[in-house]
Amino acid sequence: MSWFSRLKNALNPRPLDDDLAAEVADHLERRAAALGEKGLSPAEAQRQARARFGSASRLREESREFRLWAGLEGTLQDIRYAWRAMRKGPVFAATAVISLALAIGANTAIYSIVDAAILRPLPVHEPDRLFTLWWPGILDPGGSPDQERHTFSYPEFLQYGAVTKPVARLALFSYPDRVEAQEFEKVNKAFTSGTGFDVLGVRPAVGRLFTTEEDRIPQGRAVVVLSYEYWHRRFQSDLKVVGRTLKIEDKAYQVIGVAQEGFFGVEPGRFVDVWLPGTLFDAKALTDTGYHWFRILGRLAPGASSEQVQARLQPSFHEFQVARVKDSPIMPPAIGKQLLQSVVQVRSARTGVSDFRQDFSRPLWIVFGVAVTILLIACANVASLLLARSTARATEMAMRISLGAARMRLIRQMLTESLLLSLLAGAMGWLFARIAAPLLASFLSIERDFVAPVQFVLAIDTRVLLFCVGVSTVSAVLFGLLPAWQASGVQPMLSLRAASGQAGKLRLGKVFVSIQVACALCLVLVGSAFLFSLRNRFVLIPASMSAMWPS
Repeated sequence: MSWFSRLKNALNPRPLDDDLAAEVADHLERRAAALGEKGLSPAEAQRQARARFGSASRLREESREFRLWAGLEGTLQDIRYAWRAMRKGPVFAATAVISLALAIGANTAIYSIVDAAILRPLPVHEPDRLFTLWWPGILDPGGSPDQERHTFSYPEFLQYGAVTKPVARLALFSYPDRVEAQEFEKVNKAFTSGTGFDVLGVRPAVGRLFTTEEDRIPQGRAVVVLSYEYWHRRFQSDLKVVGRTLKIEDKAYQVIGVAQEGFFGVEPGRFVDVWLPGTLFDAKALTDTGYHWFRILGRLAPGASSEQVQARLQPSFHEFQVARVKDSPIMPPAIGKQLLQSVVQVRSARTGVSDFRQDFSRPLWIVFGVAVTILLIACANVASLLLARSTARATEMAMRISLGAARMRLIRQMLTESLLLSLLAGAMGWLFARIAAPLLASFLSIERDFVAPVQFVLAIDTRVLLFCVGVSTVSAVLFGLLPAWQASGVQPMLSLRAASGQAGKLRLGKVFVSIQVACALCLVLVGSAFLFSLRNRFVLIPASMSAMWPS
């Protein structure tokens, strides 16, 4: 039998059951008629026909299993039964779904922010091959160590690019700045080398991007590349934007192109509206080795490794540290020694380079831990509800066991009910997350001049969707497994006599209450730690933040 026919029968088994019943009845009638022709009475002929035919129910079941997918049919039966059970108890269903929806929605909302800020790779070509350069912080005598540094001078960039040319291509990127454009508009401006877009693998949507020609002449042509989002917002996606003039900080720049859609820069959380050539940066910065204002990113050549890049960079890096110590005669010997012993580090830039991530990753993970704790509390609440509900269904479970239902079959049925509750809660939680995520991001908003605002694309992508589905499924197991195991273990005789020992259920209920209390205590402690951590971050590093959902 074809798989399509079996699937059709599994989805709608009633016609198959009617056909099988009619087929069995016809077979019995023909066999009884043949026996009647031998002189048997109609009643005796019917009896012998049924005896010789065997169990009609068993034969029908064997035929059904051959003509449909029994596993699929059983699953569909469980879903239909679970839906009917929910309709019979709407108050219970609504309470469980809303409790879980809030917890799942909170987890999904916070995960979407964590994903955008920490986990999501840059929207560029082969981000796994990108790397960035770092070097250790300096420990002041009697003080605390500085943070690791990831800024370099323009002369360093030129020399590092020359020594790593066989194994990698390098590009520099400045920090985004908030500046004024024409008509009192605020834009986020950043500088990049002529190799910047090529190293990242970014393609133009309109016109062209920077090339190495932009690096040849310091303070050369005043040209600008627009981001796709800014082009859409400011110029209404005008295809004739190339060649137009854009005034930035009282200087006119000629638009030469628009970057590809979705590319926001190399720092997650800080969108760049306009890119300028690195040679248009401050003239002193192009020759002063002490002017550290540029990040260096690179792309590994095919077959090359980060160890090879590091080996080629270290001698040049050491030369710059030696020169730095010589040019600073008043530098304390302890600091000079650290500089001379420092080692340049090559790290993955798959997810970009971000000061925001460095400063706020811990508070974000703390918030995520709080959300997980809330989910555990919600699961314990729903488990308690299911446990109380199973007491009312003890007679039903006893009857089904008496009729031959296996314990695992009952557990599967009850887990299906839990999964249906959880998936409905997940759908509601997804809608809740769509609203809550931008609001959560806005709580961190602090305005500050000359600092590029932090923005996140809280995308509806496969990663967040799979997270929401995964949380819903895990929740169903967390709150459904123990009550299902407890409810399916009733003793039929005791239950039917209305004396099914409730001591076990009460003990399990106490366990869930203990879980709720423990999780609530953890929630208070973790929440307090989060508030202190976030307060410290805000005092030290103010930033403005906004969030948007893509249309």
